[in-house]
Amino acid sequence: HTAGLSSRVREHVAASHAAEGGGGATPPEYSGIRVQFGVVPAGGARPAGSEGEFHQWFGEGVYALTGSYGTGAADGATSDMVAVVFADRAAGSAAPPENSNWEASDVREDCVGRLRRAGIP
Repeated sequence: HTAGLSSRVREHVAASHAAEGGGGATPPEYSGIRVQFGVVPAGGARPAGSEGEFHQWFGEGVYALTGSYGTGAADGATSDMVAVVFADRAAGSAAPPENSNWEASDVREDCVGRLRRAGIP
């Protein structure tokens, strides 16, 4: 038996499929972990010369990863991206509603505010 995430996931999946006589899977559980992504054309969003690097930051309740991709593409286009991971404490144990009517500017402001509060540049 190996330790680690893979074995924990395997145990959970095996247990959920064994529920109720081995036929069905248990309903999904909302983890409360949210991920916000942002992508912009390269140039200005990340420090010059960092195109070949990933940068990650750990803040109070927030993890952020930035990177550039598309470098070396035939058309020369590159993009900068950010992924922000955080616990959604406001949702409690209920999954939040789908993002069917979200406004990009509201999501951006929410994400930037979260990064600033966590002390992430």
